[in-house]
Amino acid sequence: MWKLRSVRGFQSNLKKYQKQHPQEVIAVFFNLENVKNTMNTLHNMNRASQLISCIRHEGNDLYAVDTRGADIRRSTKLKTTRLYIYLHTPSTTLHLLRIGDKYSQKQDLLTCRKKIETIKKGEQNG
Repeated sequence: MWKLRSVRGFQSNLKKYQKQHPQEVIAVFFNLENVKNTMNTLHNMNRASQLISCIRHEGNDLYAVDTRGADIRRSTKLKTTRLYIYLHTPSTTLHLLRIGDKYSQKQDLLTCRKKIETIKKGEQNG
């Protein structure tokens, strides 16, 4: 069973983003649950990403889960939002790295790659 784990700094990033975009956060977490359930069945992200339209590979086991296809009630169009996750296959852990929009994407990707390196070195404790 795949489990979720927040890296250091994720909760404050999420809290800040959620204040301005609560519906988008609901949508990406709805999609994240779908990704997690699919991974529990398939155990293969490449296969899962072919079946789920809301996930995008960003290289080196870094994936972005977005708002596409989320089945939530909303009165306005959702802002494009990305929840960045890192798959650590040996521990079956989906690390929650960062959440942002297309304007913060470049910085988010840089931050995520640094966090992944920290996880790989075994220095990241959540």
